[in-house]
Amino acid sequence: MAGKSRPAGFDLKPDDLKYSLWQIFKNANNDIFMKIGKIFSNHLSRARLTGLGLTALLIIFFIVFWVYGQEKNPAGQAQEKNPTLVNVVDIDLEQEEKSEIKAVGAVRPDNAVEVVAQSGGTVVSLDFKVGDEIRQNQILARLNNETALISYQNSLTGENNARLSQLQTAKLADESVRQAEISVQRGLESVRQAEITLANAQNNLSNASDSLDKSVQDQKQAALLAWPDYLNISKNGLDQIDYLLDVDNTNVRLPGLAGNFSALDPAQATRAEASFISARTAYERTSVWPATEENIIIALENAISLMKSVQQAISQAVLALDKTVTDSQFSESAKQGQKASLNSLSALLTQNLNLADRSLSALENIELNRKQQLDPLASAVASAQKQLDLARLAHETSLAGIDAARQSKTQQNQIGQAAIDGASGQSYLLAEQVAKLTIKAPIAGRATAQYVSIGTELSPGQKIGQIAQTDRLKIEINLPATDVYRLTLGQPALMNGDLEGTVAQIAPAADPITKKVRVEIAFDNHNEDLIAGTFVPVSLPIRLLSGEKTGAVFVPLRAVILSQTENFVFLERDGRAVKTLVALGQADGALVEITRGLNHGDRLIVENNKNLADGDPITVAR
Repeated sequence: MAGKSRPAGFDLKPDDLKYSLWQIFKNANNDIFMKIGKIFSNHLSRARLTGLGLTALLIIFFIVFWVYGQEKNPAGQAQEKNPTLVNVVDIDLEQEEKSEIKAVGAVRPDNAVEVVAQSGGTVVSLDFKVGDEIRQNQILARLNNETALISYQNSLTGENNARLSQLQTAKLADESVRQAEISVQRGLESVRQAEITLANAQNNLSNASDSLDKSVQDQKQAALLAWPDYLNISKNGLDQIDYLLDVDNTNVRLPGLAGNFSALDPAQATRAEASFISARTAYERTSVWPATEENIIIALENAISLMKSVQQAISQAVLALDKTVTDSQFSESAKQGQKASLNSLSALLTQNLNLADRSLSALENIELNRKQQLDPLASAVASAQKQLDLARLAHETSLAGIDAARQSKTQQNQIGQAAIDGASGQSYLLAEQVAKLTIKAPIAGRATAQYVSIGTELSPGQKIGQIAQTDRLKIEINLPATDVYRLTLGQPALMNGDLEGTVAQIAPAADPITKKVRVEIAFDNHNEDLIAGTFVPVSLPIRLLSGEKTGAVFVPLRAVILSQTENFVFLERDGRAVKTLVALGQADGALVEITRGLNHGDRLIVENNKNLADGDPITVAR
């Protein structure tokens, strides 16, 4: 407060405070508060703190705490990356020296079949029990079904009646053949007349088409012959204008015009020059583009456009002459002579434009004229063709009628035979239903279940028992990925210490819950050494990949990052990815040997490691 002196003994000078703060920042680390406490203790030993002194020290404490927090997490610092989900395996150098993998496997039959009833009925006998050795097609049970038996007897009666009805067929064949022959003769005459009509219509169409083609060819030739004239008249007009304008300053110009041309309206001279340059450009573009029969329409359009441009340029030149001053060097008569010459060229251009327009119109309407002249003739051809098709169809129908008549008796016999076959087929189907009342074994094996008893009412598809082929068994085991990498298909496996099987299947992916891989071992059980449904100890010899090298271990190749300068892996430590340089040995399929860089107990990242950087946060998949 104002007017009060500092208490005696409070000697915390500004220099002391500065030194204290510097000492804290210099040594800022996790024990920052311990250092602050020591500094406060030193000053407390030399000062008697009043309320004001204590308040000052607390303010200093909070300032230091805030500054230190800013230093540890400066403003604008990027947020740490989200953790990457990874899979890891534990490095076990001792495992590399193991000679076998041990596990417990579940014994299952290689094939088990449920025996089902193919027909409904009552079980009247059961000829097997659980544990019996069963032969293929052995009778297992018999059923009784009165409805099926009665239906079978009725079908036999129907078959006999069908055979009797077959005797009353085949009398009208001869008359049918005679009528069919008359129809064939009439149809043949109709075909011949239709062919003559079609030939005449086709000749008319062909002649008209040829005539039109010749007319079109003549028109194109006439247009091609006129094409050079269009260019020449355009060139003459341009030369005449250029003789007045001398746009390119070649000094080839009508005498006396210099300084007088369009002197009364210089802007008109500019317009005349612009119109001339535009027309000359059109000429240069058109003259280098050859006219042919294929592009004659486009060529005519270009020529018409060119002549119109030249005519426009002539018109502008005449207007400029009107604004030209005459004198002794360029007389009024010379001026009128130039205008007359230009007007004459314009009139000639108009004649050629009319000629080109008529030629273009004729060529553009070629298809319309062709359609108008040829469509009626084409319709006549189509009509004649249709009549011929109908006549031929009628003729073919009459020919088919002959065959039908000749085969009439045979067909009647076939109808009768079909009735017999239908009744016989029904009898056969019902006989099969009766046969299905006897249930046989679909495969050989051992009876492992019986689901029914004598007197049971069965429905089609209902199970009566199970047969398993226990001569071939499969033993299923689940192994960690580090062990599976050391196995190969076809390698031996031992059950109960001395029963040898073969690794037949290795699952392509681990179980998502247990993270283990299912392995199936095939076993020949002809001697009935194992019993399905039990568990047995399994031993699998480990494949030696590179000899026994101290400190070497084989890991999945995908776990290693290869570059031109270094090879490295990522290890998991305290939730962080740690980049670790490694030395590589030989490769073996999907595995690669690490000869240096890994230690026993390391947690190697094997999935999602390609985009990691040293120190990145990670989460291990469970």
